This record gives sequence, C-alpha cells and structure tokens, in this order.
Amino acid sequence: MIYSFFNFLYCFIKHVLYRFWLTIVALPLYFMVWRLALLEFVLFLEECFYLLLSPFFMFFKIRRYETTYGTIPFLSLRQISTLLDIKSTDTICDCGSGKGKCLLYFSIMFRCQVIAIESVSYLIKIHQCLSHLLGQQSRHRFIFDSLLTTDLPKADVYFISGLDFDNSVFAQLQRFFAACDLPIKIVCIGAPFTHLQCKKQDMVILPCSWGYCEIYIYHL
Repeated sequence: MIYSFFNFLYCFIKHVLYRFWLTIVALPLYFMVWRLALLEFVLFLEECFYLLLSPFFMFFKIRRYETTYGTIPFLSLRQISTLLDIKSTDTICDCGSGKGKCLLYFSIMFRCQVIAIESVSYLIKIHQCLSHLLGQQSRHRFIFDSLLTTDLPKADVYFISGLDFDNSVFAQLQRFFAACDLPIKIVCIGAPFTHLQCKKQDMVILPCSWGYCEIYIYHL
C-alpha cells in the first residue's frame, strides 16, 4: 500500500514536471497565439484533475475510457506541419482524435477544415466544447464511430496513432488508402505503417505527452 502511494506520487510529479517543461519551451508560441495558450491551460487542468482522482478510479476499478490516450505538444505539431506543407485549403482527418488537440492546432494556425473520428463519447464531447470555446466550431466536423465500421472521409492529410490500433484496423486503413484519390499524406505516430506504397517517407523523433516518440510521415 505504501509502495503504491509513493509510486503514484512519483508518477504524478514526473508527469507534471514533464508537462511543465513542454509548456516552458512553447512559451514563445503561446505569446504569439493566445488560443493555443488557453487550450494548453485547459487540457493541463483536466489532466491534473484526473491524476488527482486516479487513486479513486483505481480503488473502485473505474476506467476512464477503454483506450490509450496521449497528445502531441504544439512544438512537435509545428515541426510536423513543416514536413506536411499544410495550406488553408487542406482538409485534415484525425483517425482517433481524442480531445482534438491536434486538429484544434491546425484549424487555429492554418484555418483549414478538420475532421475528427472518435469512438469514445467522453473525448469527443471535450473536443466539441473546446472547439466552441476557441471559436473553431465552423472548421470542425465530428464522426462518432469506430474505424472498423465507418468509411473514412476524403481528406488531404490523415493522422493515425500507431500505438493504439491492432492489425484489423491497420488492414482496414490499408484498403482505404489503396483505393483513395492521390496525393495524400499520412502521419503515423509511434509505429510504422507497413505495406504502404509511398513516394516519399520521413521519420522524426519528437516529444509527446508520454515521452519521445517516432513519427512517420508518408507521402502517397
């Protein structure tokens, strides 16, 4: 019991310090774009609130949601966007959008249209609230469904979390990308998307909310 408490305390302090460091290095960006500063502040409060309540959830065996969740910091998204060459006319689809941090960044910074696909109602409701708070609701479209049962919408860029999906989801996505209109760009986070026939591939290692992670970018 004592070990569990100190282990929780260690993880909590480590998480807070890591998120604090990510915030400090992004301060110049926050000063330039106040909406990003507000978004980061709200998400930070929500994460701290959950961590404080996590012993309660663990004691009663309550799961927040049935999936792994993490976010990409704004500085990492800025580096990814330079490789993608995002334009205001582009449409970006996030396959497993979570709370929408990634899509909110692109709609704020590039004023482009974005599409969120998410199967967890709690996460998509937070995304919807944040889009209204930041005045981005007209640029955000929401699809509340599983990737195994929904048809992917047409987009120019697709974000995929390679850490969360099993082989059946990758196979479904593979069939879609093989049949869709080119050119498109695919960003796969945490794991490579095998069997993609791409013209160009980039790989960068960038900080994410859970630590440094490999980001694969495919140009089809």
